[in-house]
Amino acid sequence: MKKTEHKIAILISARNEELVINKTLEAIKKLVSKKNIYVVNDASTDNTLEIIQRNLSKRNILINGIKSGKTKSLNKAIVEFKLADKYDYIFPIDADTVIGETFIDEVVKTFKKHRRNTVAAVIGRIKSDDSCYLTSYRVWEYEIAHSLIKAAQSKIGAVTVCSGCATVYSSHVLKEVLYPDTTATEDMDLTFTVHRQKLGKIIYADDAVVHTQDPNNIRVFTRQLIKWYSGFWQCVVKHNIPWGGQILDFEVALLALGGIASGFYVFSLITLLIVSIFRPDVRNYVFLQLLMDVLVLMIPTTIFAAYRNKTLKIFKYIGHFYLLRYYCGLVFTYCLFKVILGIDVVAWERTQRYKIQEVMKFKSAGAYD
Repeated sequence: MKKTEHKIAILISARNEELVINKTLEAIKKLVSKKNIYVVNDASTDNTLEIIQRNLSKRNILINGIKSGKTKSLNKAIVEFKLADKYDYIFPIDADTVIGETFIDEVVKTFKKHRRNTVAAVIGRIKSDDSCYLTSYRVWEYEIAHSLIKAAQSKIGAVTVCSGCATVYSSHVLKEVLYPDTTATEDMDLTFTVHRQKLGKIIYADDAVVHTQDPNNIRVFTRQLIKWYSGFWQCVVKHNIPWGGQILDFEVALLALGGIASGFYVFSLITLLIVSIFRPDVRNYVFLQLLMDVLVLMIPTTIFAAYRNKTLKIFKYIGHFYLLRYYCGLVFTYCLFKVILGIDVVAWERTQRYKIQEVMKFKSAGAYD
C-alpha cells in the first residue's frame, strides 16, 4: 500500500486505550509516515503509553502527567508540535479510529477542488463495527445521518457537526481557533465556531470512510447519548441559535424541532396506547399510525442502509431500531430540560472500549466519541 505524500498530520489524544490503539496506529502507519503521527498520552494508567512508544518516536509523543481531557490534550499538541505551521491539513482522530485506505486521498482531493483556504474542513463517512443490536442500529443511523442528512447539509452550507473521528481540517482553521472546552461536544462547538467566524466551507466526502467502535450495551449507549445531546443544547445556547442569521441557524432549529417532536410523540403514543385499552376505535388508529411509520420510514431506510453497507444483518434488528429511535427522542428531550435547568455535562469519560476478536474485513474503516 502506497503511503500518502500529502502534508497531513494525524493527531490522537489517548487515555487508557490499550484495547484499541495498537490496531489504530498500525492502520495509520500503512498510510502515512510515522513522523507525521502525533499522540498525547493523557495520564493513562494502563499499557497505552507502552504501546504508543513501540509504534512512534519519542519526539512525536506528549505525556500528560495529570489528566487533561481530550480537548485540552488536542489543543496542547497542536500548539506544542506547531502542527498548523508545519502541515497543510490536520486530522484529529480518536484512539479507536481505523482510517480507510483511500480516506486521505479522497479528502485531499476534495480540498484541492477549491481555492486554497476556502474550505475549512472535509468530513468523511462513518461506519460502525457491527457486533450487536446497538451497533447495528448505529450502522442504520450513521447511514441516514451521513449519506442523506450530512450530504444535504454540505450542499447548502449548513453542516452541523464535523465528526470528531472523521474530519480533516485545513491548517488555517486551527491557526485561528482551537477546540472549545466549555461544552460536552467539542467537535460540534468547533463546527459552530467555524460557521460563526466564516472560516470556510465544510464539505462532506462520501467516499472517504472511517470505521468506528460504538457502545455495545444500553448503559454506555445512554451515557453517550446524554453527552451528545446535552452538548448539542449547550452549543445552541452558546452560539445563539437560531438568531445568528446564518443557514446554520435554520438547519439546527429544524433538527432541534424534529428531535423534540420525536420525544413528545412517544409520550402521546404511550397515552393513546393506554386509552386504547378501553377504546377499540383508538386502538385501530394507533395500529395504523405505527404501521405507517414502519412502512414509510423504517423499511425503506433499512433497505437503503443494508444496500449501502452490503449487509442483511440489520434486518434482524429492525424492531430494535424502531424502539431505539424513539428512545433517542426521549433522551434528546430529557437533555433539553437538563440544559434549561443548568445541569451541564462538560466532564465526560470517553465510551468504554472493548476488544474485538475478529473484525469484518473491510477496505474502509475508524472512530471514538
